[in-house]
Amino acid sequence: MNLLAHLHVGDRLSPVASAANLVADICREAGSPEYTKGINVHKKIDAFTDSHPIVLEARRLFPGELRRFSSVILDLVFDYCLSQSWDQWDSTTTRGDFIESRLNDMQQCTDQIPLQASQTIHRIQQGRLLHQYSELRGVEMSMRHIVRRRPKFAPMLNAMDILGSRQPLIDETFQRFYPELLEYVQQNALPAQDYR
Repeated sequence: MNLLAHLHVGDRLSPVASAANLVADICREAGSPEYTKGINVHKKIDAFTDSHPIVLEARRLFPGELRRFSSVILDLVFDYCLSQSWDQWDSTTTRGDFIESRLNDMQQCTDQIPLQASQTIHRIQQGRLLHQYSELRGVEMSMRHIVRRRPKFAPMLNAMDILGSRQPLIDETFQRFYPELLEYVQQNALPAQDYR
């Protein structure tokens, strides 16, 4: 799962734990016990996703060398799928309001999270990164950002050529997988006491 899905799935976490859950791949710096809770939730979400049979099957949609990057590509495209079907998963709050509310909550506790995490969340909010997943162009922008940080991922950009034709299958995969992820997180990954 990528940023928007981590934010949504971890909705019931405290702002500090939610911050860690959101940026754990970018900022692995140790923090308070509450921050560590969020990192642990993030790891559980990723482990469940990466080993799930539905996701493993979907990785086959990407031919040749793209298969090496298929888990990253699917994580990014699943944020697009979540954006496109937002009302199905949260009928009480618009996607934009949800994103801004959670990011604002995190910004209120920057003194309780590592500096790098705080700076990353600020950049995510200022750049409206999570809002950009409403279009495939946002997925491509994220891929380009990854490639700037890790040039060996450059072949991943070729996925944009086939995403249009494969998108219905990827969306179907997301629709089958996401409810299972939500159930898993509620039963196995969230701390016993929820924030919200």
